[in-house]
Amino acid sequence: MIGSLLALGAAMSLGINQCIARRAVLRASPGYMANMVIFFGFPFFLLVAAITGDLLQMGRYSWQSYAIFSFAGLVQFTFGRTWFYKSIKLIGATRSNPVINLNIIIVVVLALVLFHEPITLLTVVGIMLAITGPFLIAVKEPTDDARLQSKADLRTIDRRTLYRGTLYGLGCAVLFGSGTISVKLGLNYGGSPVIGSLVAFLASSIAIIPSVFFNAENRRELLSPSKHALVFGLLCGLATSVAIMMTYGALYYGPVIVVSLVQRTLPIWALLFAFAVNRKNESLSRWVLAGNGVLMAGVILILV
Repeated sequence: MIGSLLALGAAMSLGINQCIARRAVLRASPGYMANMVIFFGFPFFLLVAAITGDLLQMGRYSWQSYAIFSFAGLVQFTFGRTWFYKSIKLIGATRSNPVINLNIIIVVVLALVLFHEPITLLTVVGIMLAITGPFLIAVKEPTDDARLQSKADLRTIDRRTLYRGTLYGLGCAVLFGSGTISVKLGLNYGGSPVIGSLVAFLASSIAIIPSVFFNAENRRELLSPSKHALVFGLLCGLATSVAIMMTYGALYYGPVIVVSLVQRTLPIWALLFAFAVNRKNESLSRWVLAGNGVLMAGVILILV
């Protein structure tokens, strides 16, 4: 129960993050937003670890857990988070969500192989429905190739942009799914959720330093951002860090498949937040709603 509640809280935090991110990437590059989230995460979890006393326990965890958490950070944050923001920038959160949420398939397959968690016929049917959701959006979502994403209406995109955003979303799904399994492995080796999050962000921060500070454009954007870009970057960093803390805690207390399935309520939260504050920047067409609905039906079947 604790794992499911934490996973639900993580899904809500990620929904808020996606709403903020959609506005953020209209003012800054996806790389800038990913870098801000990564650099925000390390001091955030260093403070949390100091408050909870986890810093004093770091010596008792195995080197395997540290290695696996470092790998998870590289997969989820260094690469996955960049593609996540690129997908949202190109096609918006409501279109990219069903695609990114296909990471549940990666999680289920790897969980079966590594953790021997059970699978049923309903799970198989649910996975098929989950695949159908993004396919509906990719094929049926209205586009306007002549306007080529008019600045007057950011909800309208051309077909090529839709496919590019979908491909980034698929890559993000693979990376996020692999990262989730890595976190569960690290926790099974005796690591803690807070230390795992800290190590993951530290590894990711170290990995991006060369590309950020030895590239003049990236360095200039990070050190001299606009006021709006900085505010949105900090908000995305906070929302992401809270979501990661809840996710790692959920994986500590619950089975990886159950946690991942509860987090698949993310499209609902993203749609609600998009409808509330982001209607001018997001598509809420019938095919987006249908694709998200089919995905959720698949998730419910898998959960049952």
